[in-house]
Amino acid sequence: MARADQELPALAISPSHGKGSAGWRSSRLHAGEREVEFFVDGLPMRARQGECLAVALAAGGAQVLRHSPGAGTARGMFCLMGSCQECLVHLDDVPVLACMESVVPGMRVTLDCFRQERSASKEHD
Repeated sequence: MARADQELPALAISPSHGKGSAGWRSSRLHAGEREVEFFVDGLPMRARQGECLAVALAAGGAQVLRHSPGAGTARGMFCLMGSCQECLVHLDDVPVLACMESVVPGMRVTLDCFRQERSASKEHD
């Protein structure tokens, strides 16, 4: 079990990303379920249509969704009810809470968008 002050591992999306259940859900589709493709940081991922985006990301191996602005510590899912802001991602360039969004075909998710922006602005200083 990780301590509260430990950083979670950085996200690494590989070509096999999203193919295993990672213990988050059954790998078998049930009647009426449809698997769809969406994109995370430009790379394809598969999930069940209508599935909670936070769960789809976790099942695909994305445990670190962003880093805190101050300390830079890794953040991921926490409350899964829209209260804590820990699962903030960008969906089609709009900041949203991953736990409050459902997967739809073709959606484009960007993880840690603010950190990327801060890094880019430091390069220009």
